[in-house]
Amino acid sequence: MQAAEVRRNYIKRLQAYRDVGGKIVWTFHNLIPHECNFRQTVRRLRKELGQLSDLVLVHNVASIAEILNQTELADTSRIRVLPHPAYLDVYEPAEKTISLAGSTPALPRTLVCFGMVREYKNLPKLFDKLPHDFMHANTLALHVMGQPIRTASLGDQLLTLAQNREEIQLFLTSTPQNKVADTLRSYAGVLLPYHRILASGVAVLALSLGIPVIAPRIPAMEELFPSCAHSLLYNPNSDKDLRRAVLHLGEMTTETRRHIAKAYLSRAYSQHPQLISCSLGSLYDEILT
Repeated sequence: MQAAEVRRNYIKRLQAYRDVGGKIVWTFHNLIPHECNFRQTVRRLRKELGQLSDLVLVHNVASIAEILNQTELADTSRIRVLPHPAYLDVYEPAEKTISLAGSTPALPRTLVCFGMVREYKNLPKLFDKLPHDFMHANTLALHVMGQPIRTASLGDQLLTLAQNREEIQLFLTSTPQNKVADTLRSYAGVLLPYHRILASGVAVLALSLGIPVIAPRIPAMEELFPSCAHSLLYNPNSDKDLRRAVLHLGEMTTETRRHIAKAYLSRAYSQHPQLISCSLGSLYDEILT
């Protein structure tokens, strides 16, 4: 009841804002909030936001069908695609990123799951999908780096599951911002074990640094990553295909890494924060004129 009351008050204030001439732009970032205890309330809120908003922004074409489904909008006339901005010049100067992109990593057969440790990332299931025998036979390793959010129990569960897995190491703390780029660059690549998503900040971060990403083969990820790196995308319903992608990255040549890094950075520059900012400004102008 309290969540529903918060929703009603929020919509009432937005409506009052519109009544005095205000404009509303809503960014539809993902399928559901990362932590969501009130799914029905969120569904209702999104329908109301869809009706109130002058513009609805999505990060990719793959999101359009989902926003239409969740908001019951009659058409796409108020929907605009605005890519998630890249992280160029955010964690380090772009010049450094360019000079080091595609370099041989310090841990060439170790993958990393990076970012906040959350339930939806399915990390316990990932440990099962990459069994010890497979990892050991191929001299592969997995590191999990990130701070558990809102619950210590998930961190405890992961520690228990990794107890007898020497190839899995957990670093359950946040990484200082000035060390993020160098830390990620030390790994063979980034592994995304979750697939119920429409966008991923970690995926965009790795793209921006030229670091190979193993990601689910879903429309949003196919849209984000250049076609030359699609061999790193895996069928989210196939453990065998996930292992194929992991092995493919572990055995990747330096030449291929450099080729992928170049393509990643080219894509990242097309989503440079300054360009996205200009595009967003143009959208604001569109509804204010």
